[in-house]
Amino acid sequence: ESLTSATRVRAFIVDDSVLKRNRCKKAELLARVHDHTTGRFVKGYNMLTLGWSDGFSFAPIDFVMLSSAKLANRFCEMKERLSKR
Repeated sequence: ESLTSATRVRAFIVDDSVLKRNRCKKAELLARVHDHTTGRFVKGYNMLTLGWSDGFSFAPIDFVMLSSAKLANRFCEMKERLSKR
């Protein structure tokens, strides 16, 4: 038998969360991002997540970590010369 009923609502969920990195100093593309839950700017990244839910469980499908588009809000840029050792 099926473990869930056929009438259960299934949906895709898009979540925009803030990953705080207050102690980082030299992480690539670290930026001041606005946290909408507290209304303040914090040091970190925005994480955009696409997930699937059936109302009881949540399964993340894909995610991306985003930095600020403004150069003035970034603390560290990408390194041009990266040692791949």
